[in-house]
Amino acid sequence: MAKPAYPGGWRSTPRSRRVAVVVAMTLALGACGGVDLTDAGPDEVAGEVAVPASEAALREKVQGKTVSVASAGFTNPTFTTMHKTLEILNSDFGVKSDYRVMDSSPMNAALISGQIQIGHVSIGGMLGAIEAGAPLVAIGVNSQKNAYEILAKAPIAKLEDLRGKPFAVSQNLNSIVGQTATTCFDQVGMDVKKDLQLIHLGNVSQITEALLKGTVAAGVATNYVRIEFGLETKDTWNVLCRGADANPQFHNLYTVGKEWLRENGDLALALVAAELKSARWARANPDEWVKLAMSKVRDLTEEQAKLDYKMFIEELDMWPVNGGIDQTICDRSIATAKKFGVLRKDLTCADIMTRKYQDAALALLGRQ
Repeated sequence: MAKPAYPGGWRSTPRSRRVAVVVAMTLALGACGGVDLTDAGPDEVAGEVAVPASEAALREKVQGKTVSVASAGFTNPTFTTMHKTLEILNSDFGVKSDYRVMDSSPMNAALISGQIQIGHVSIGGMLGAIEAGAPLVAIGVNSQKNAYEILAKAPIAKLEDLRGKPFAVSQNLNSIVGQTATTCFDQVGMDVKKDLQLIHLGNVSQITEALLKGTVAAGVATNYVRIEFGLETKDTWNVLCRGADANPQFHNLYTVGKEWLRENGDLALALVAAELKSARWARANPDEWVKLAMSKVRDLTEEQAKLDYKMFIEELDMWPVNGGIDQTICDRSIATAKKFGVLRKDLTCADIMTRKYQDAALALLGRQ
């Protein structure tokens, strides 16, 4: 049986201590130079974001520049529109991107130090870094919805069927994987620790393997894994609970350092404008989205990509055409992080992100 088309998925092992240590070291090394913007709020750092007269006017300000972009996850179907965003950043605004994959903690350190300008960061990773003192700001969103769900092979059809059975989950129940599992079972009056045989695995790839081998009755996997399972095994895989419904929160954010943002507002605006244009392109061009997904994700078939498109865009609206920064989802993301102890400080959305660039991009491009 073929392995999943993505080699790793998002790692779900706890890293809060690692983040704190890396952030502290990076801040200490950088303390001797630059402007200290640690305590400045995202809107304060952004300042007044002027709306260019036209896309051509914005291009004139930024063309010829290069930005370094990093992600803490291996390419999977949810990354397709991010890759299109970077293509549009180049084609429409003349900004090239140097894209790479990094582990979360080194990526956060690189963002703080300026070695990386734009990070494709999970909400949990960003909150952990900010709580540890990292001067980071989210300016846009890729993958707005929680892509995790509880998956089981038929005949298991509901969460209550799993009582007393082996259930695969991340090492840390405070991760988005563990949060999704806990919240889903809470809704039917079950306790994940008491009512299930929890099998803690290192990452989503290991959960995927356990599901395929049948060593667990169910587990938390990504929605695109379920599509691949159905096509690979010809079995019926039932979704017992969707994270997008039970545990709505941001999945991945476009994150930058405060000092970089203060000096590069035009580039930030170009990125968010490209994000909106990418979302609109995806909505209007399903065949092109499928082709791009197949070109970026190893071994992804056309049939899988078409089903991914239907789920991500037609069902979940993963990439809203008017921008992904949403107050309700942000509030829920922070509330969930506090509930599970991921976030201990009394932070609000105003402490982690600014929608000034999204608003300016909408004024430039128009709403749809």
